[in-house]
Amino acid sequence: MINFSNGISHLYLPKLNEVNQNISFGINYWLQNSSDYYISQNQKNNDFTVCTYDYFDFLKPYAFDINRVSCASIESLKDIEKKTWQPKFIGWNITKFYYSAFFSAHCILKITGNSISNIENSSLEKIKTKTKLYNFSHQNLNSGLYCVEFVPTNNFRFFKSPQYDHSHEGLWKYFLDFLNKINPSIYHNLPQFEAQKVVDKLEELIEALTNWNSTNGNWLSRIRNLVNYSHSHGLWFPYKEYRPEYDNIYNFLNLHLSNPLDIDLRTFRGQEILYFVRTCQLINSIAIDLLSDLSTKHPKNKSFISNGILKFKSLYL
Repeated sequence: MINFSNGISHLYLPKLNEVNQNISFGINYWLQNSSDYYISQNQKNNDFTVCTYDYFDFLKPYAFDINRVSCASIESLKDIEKKTWQPKFIGWNITKFYYSAFFSAHCILKITGNSISNIENSSLEKIKTKTKLYNFSHQNLNSGLYCVEFVPTNNFRFFKSPQYDHSHEGLWKYFLDFLNKINPSIYHNLPQFEAQKVVDKLEELIEALTNWNSTNGNWLSRIRNLVNYSHSHGLWFPYKEYRPEYDNIYNFLNLHLSNPLDIDLRTFRGQEILYFVRTCQLINSIAIDLLSDLSTKHPKNKSFISNGILKFKSLYL
């Protein structure tokens, strides 16, 4: 049986599968406190390259951030429940579905070496200090969202891009661009028939993310905003526009545990709330599939993921 991860695994960040040490801090703390890196001379405004003395020293906090967002996704789903006092009240549940997908999208990007991360001012101050130690000059470095890309060998470029510099709109635009660019490589790594199945599912997801002419891939965010701020779709009291079909969202609660290739979206197009929930769950399912696959690739069966989502599952699911 083919899994979605079969078409994506060649994109994993190099040697991420070999990380086994679980540490209790992420990239910001590492930037502020580690002595195992220096800054490349080539700097621009909101653009710098971290050069590591020890590649795994960077991968460990990077892996911690993967565990952090993947667990946040599952926690968000775990908190969804049908209210006994008013079954029609699903407004907050829609928000939880949204955030589960939001965290999963971050997870997918990080696994494939396409992270988008909030870099704090204290981290950037340390970057400036290190730059001065080598008598290099630095340009403006402003806190906020930075794209983080692997640069062979053992270097990581941090840069701001105006089109991605927004916590939600930027994430979905970055995620959409990632999905659009990976299709050709899938055909190069799988037999035609298997590659087509993965690509078809990717295109189905892209179709959902760009629903309502959402060219930046932010349809999920638009639905979330309508439900949260305009109380649309009758999901809040007095529930005037509530539809009986909305009750079906609870039938989709475990959909993220399915093979992503088996999750149908198109049948539900036009049923906005159901389409929304299933799209969220497809993204969650992809993240879980990649995490499960990655956890099996550790040479000594001691993947960092055993201290993340796998540990969470053993404790609470």
